[in-house]
Amino acid sequence: YVDKTPFIEGVLAAGAQVVLLPRPRRFGKTVNLSMLRYYLEKSPEDRSALFAGLAVASSELCRTHFQRYPVIFMSFKDVKPLSWEECLAGVANVLGQTYAEHSYLLGEGKLDPADAKIFSAIRERRAAKSDLLIALGLLSRLLAAHHREKVVILIDEYDTPIHAGYTRGYYDEVIAFFRDFLSGGLKDNVHLFKGVLTGILRVAKESL
Repeated sequence: YVDKTPFIEGVLAAGAQVVLLPRPRRFGKTVNLSMLRYYLEKSPEDRSALFAGLAVASSELCRTHFQRYPVIFMSFKDVKPLSWEECLAGVANVLGQTYAEHSYLLGEGKLDPADAKIFSAIRERRAAKSDLLIALGLLSRLLAAHHREKVVILIDEYDTPIHAGYTRGYYDEVIAFFRDFLSGGLKDNVHLFKGVLTGILRVAKESL
């Protein structure tokens, strides 16, 4: 068994608010993100047994962050269609699943009517592109207000749709979308504690 939990301390100790980890496939990116989620995510379930005896259990830095934050977790690793229309539908599906995980925000009836309307549209996969663009920023704001704690955003293989767009002829559309989508959640977001993204492409090959 290889103890990978020092990765958690590395992320928390990093000076950057948003961390990008570009690695080829099969390098364990998803496993590391999942581990980070289980450690940081606020949950009624006590997850301390998962980390007992591992390096992170003895870290003073990490202890104050254990199960503290609402977490937004999404993966775009399977969004690699042939056309931009299908790509946007794939993104809408990922966001719909993510919003569904946080449906309790809607169920408690505390959301502003305008926010509730967009929330429902995204969850039900009928949102306009303009609503999808603000989806990351909106969900982080609503979670932070509900939990009174900043949000952790974890995105696995954020650039798989970009790579598909480059090879299949809709690069301009997909790069414009993801630039605004990611910026809304990760740039100057007062509700963000940490963002961690994994990618499959070398940064030098991109223009984000």
